[in-house]
Amino acid sequence: MSYMPKDQRRAEIVEAAIKVIDAEGIAAATVRRVAQSIPVSPGQIHHHFASADALRAEAFLELWHRLGEAYFSQIQKESKIDTIVNLMAGGEDEEAKASFKRFYLDLAEAAKMSKVLLDVRQHILKIAYERRFQLLKEAQQAGELSENLNLNQLSLSLMALSFGLSMLEETAFQPMDTRAILRRAIDVENSAANNSVS
Repeated sequence: MSYMPKDQRRAEIVEAAIKVIDAEGIAAATVRRVAQSIPVSPGQIHHHFASADALRAEAFLELWHRLGEAYFSQIQKESKIDTIVNLMAGGEDEEAKASFKRFYLDLAEAAKMSKVLLDVRQHILKIAYERRFQLLKEAQQAGELSENLNLNQLSLSLMALSFGLSMLEETAFQPMDTRAILRRAIDVENSAANNSVS
């Protein structure tokens, strides 16, 4: 093991944990497994992280952030509403959609046994809500949505609808056009907001 400044060593450890999570899942990112992949001693990792879950949490958030930024840049559409629909329906990149789903399901499972990872899951959901809220606000400012629309309620409703549609897709309930369903939900809410003023 060569000497590295503390921040650089920590970044190296996080990067190694990201690679393990990507290849093998969150549960595989143990201190011992990550240490073997660099290689450093497990004690060196414990020097930087209070627990294996603290390491997993930081690595997972970094991985999710990287994936999210790359993905979001690919799904931008001219219309903000189309961007929201594309974001929630999973975009056109099936590989990226599958990666998000795999990582989220892995995190959901790990969060059942770890308060630290449950906090990560809640943080990720908060980020998802905030991104949708911001896009809806931009759509409203661009005149694509009614000024009377409750963006908080619509953001939460769209997230719930998206999770439900995902579950139905997983069970192969029946073929559906997720984009059309999401778009219809936005249109119905927008129409109701416009009619409440009339």
